[in-house]
Amino acid sequence: MVLQETEVINLVMGVASLLIFAVVFRKSEIPGFVIPGFLFIFFGYIFAVLEGLFFHDLFNLLEHLSYALSGIVFARGGWALFHGRYLGVCVRYERDSHR
Repeated sequence: MVLQETEVINLVMGVASLLIFAVVFRKSEIPGFVIPGFLFIFFGYIFAVLEGLFFHDLFNLLEHLSYALSGIVFARGGWALFHGRYLGVCVRYERDSHR
């Protein structure tokens, strides 16, 4: 069992980033590809920590696959937005009525 401190710190920062992301963007319209892209990165962080605990080869593969899928999702979404062809679902959160 070998845990690397940098991978644990990345996971902690990933959790903090997701919380900040959820708070900041909860009242705005977000292109549908952004959330899966960030989740793939977050899963990569989780797999990086787990690979130090057990099933090294499996979690190493899953970690790098998650990062690759995140890159594909962001690249495809960015390309579509740039060319005005984005047809994905936008996530829209309602604003609080008492503000």
